[in-house]
Amino acid sequence: MGKNDVLLHGTLALIFKYSMSWSANIAFDIGDDVGGAQMNGNFIPDLHELTGDVIRSRYQLYADNLQRWFSHLESDAHALAIISSLEQNVDFASWYSECTATMRGMLGSGKLKWPSDLKKRLGLHLQLFRQFANEVLSPDDFCSHFLYTDNNYSAMVSEINNQIFDPFSRDLIKYLARYESDNSDNIPASDRVVPLDHNSRSYVKVSEALSNVEKLIKESNELSTEDKDLRSTEIAAGKTLLSGNAVRISAIVPVLLKGLQWLAKVFVEQTIGVAATIAITALIALLGFT
Repeated sequence: MGKNDVLLHGTLALIFKYSMSWSANIAFDIGDDVGGAQMNGNFIPDLHELTGDVIRSRYQLYADNLQRWFSHLESDAHALAIISSLEQNVDFASWYSECTATMRGMLGSGKLKWPSDLKKRLGLHLQLFRQFANEVLSPDDFCSHFLYTDNNYSAMVSEINNQIFDPFSRDLIKYLARYESDNSDNIPASDRVVPLDHNSRSYVKVSEALSNVEKLIKESNELSTEDKDLRSTEIAAGKTLLSGNAVRISAIVPVLLKGLQWLAKVFVEQTIGVAATIAITALIALLGFT
């Protein structure tokens, strides 16, 4: 068996593994209160529980509990595609810079200018709490700009949760449920097949973006040999799935989208992270989540 045969065998094995596990774990039902496909029946109740954990967090465990919260959001293929779409439609860095520029001397005097558009607001909220979860932005630094209370770090976390995370999480949960109901004909369910037109602009964008990510993975000095092999195999598996005339959502999302999200988060300010973000944007458009 040659090198190319080994790679193909590994690619097909990865596709089979993810297709089987996600088909078993992601259940979409027809509910009495929702007209279209739904997420796993335990997804929303579990999300409520994890939301409570975040809200009750002290400073020391805030990032950890937020990471658990995001991990659960990303464990469901449908929810992952929806939140990815929300996050790709906002420029958090520019928004945050504009907000910090409103600070006028006194601690906490800055103004948070949330957009009136629900999708953009949710996207910025998601990006903000990813910053906290990844410890890129600290709660005390944020509060010194916008929500200053006192020098008690846990009190600052509590203020962020009361003023922002609590209402945001409620809005997000409502949006996930309403989005599925209102767009049941437009959002591919987990077991639904999406036709592919290889000549379409959206398909070409995905193909070009994935090839670029693939190239940057090979050239990267930041990725370990193991990570290079894993991410390259994920990209190869995704490209194989997309090579046909149609693709099943339960296969492509966990194989390709989650791997791209990992690259985008870990290398957020580097070329490979930007390339992964571009690929995510193109992919969710191709799959019909925008």
